[in-house]
Amino acid sequence: MRLKASIGILVVFVILFSGCYDREGEESDILIYRMNEQIINPPDSFKIVMPLRPNTTLRTFFRDSVNSVWKINKQQASNRLVWLKRTISPDSIKRFYINQDTLGLEADIQYQILGSNNNFDEQRTVYVKFVRLPLNYEDFPQKF
Repeated sequence: MRLKASIGILVVFVILFSGCYDREGEESDILIYRMNEQIINPPDSFKIVMPLRPNTTLRTFFRDSVNSVWKINKQQASNRLVWLKRTISPDSIKRFYINQDTLGLEADIQYQILGSNNNFDEQRTVYVKFVRLPLNYEDFPQKF
């Protein structure tokens, strides 16, 4: 009788918690890059997965051969910092913090994409989704 009760409780927990697993980062039709991979001339949509451990900052590099307008969306961790960094010269560095933004990114410029978990004690996986938009880069006002 105790075995049946234990199995019953286990089944209830499995049913309750199976819907809690967030599959937002698991789109089968989109290319997923891991941190520390060089992203060169990417497809029109892709994601970067950032497994952020406590007190860490991870980075990867992005470069495209054409001027493009990108919709960039940080997913699954609204309180974690994710930003783009562009080194213009040794004395000039630009940063842009990402939540859900649309930016014009210049061709043949190396951008760094960084994720930070420095203020949190638990590990969190962050996805950053990039989608190239069919907008004219030259006319787009928000360039980085």
